[in-house]
Amino acid sequence: MKFYHALACAALGVCASGLWIQPVQAQVLSTFDTDEEGWYVEGDGNVSWNAGIGLPAGSMQTNDDATGDRNIAVAPTKFHGDWSMATA
Repeated sequence: MKFYHALACAALGVCASGLWIQPVQAQVLSTFDTDEEGWYVEGDGNVSWNAGIGLPAGSMQTNDDATGDRNIAVAPTKFHGDWSMATA
């Protein structure tokens, strides 16, 4: 019984000390500081950049003309990842 108590305390100490909590930085980011950064829309809408919206300022906007089946925002290639190790 003492062993389990000691093990639980040790595990709690590791968790409480933050050793298992690691901050993660985004590997790919769009800030929309100056333009749409390669984002586009498939469907019946279009993309525009707005310098006055966002925090900090700068955003991508899309409208939906509602004349087709879809309006999908498509990310630029940098967000697609490395699929070279994928297998079928």
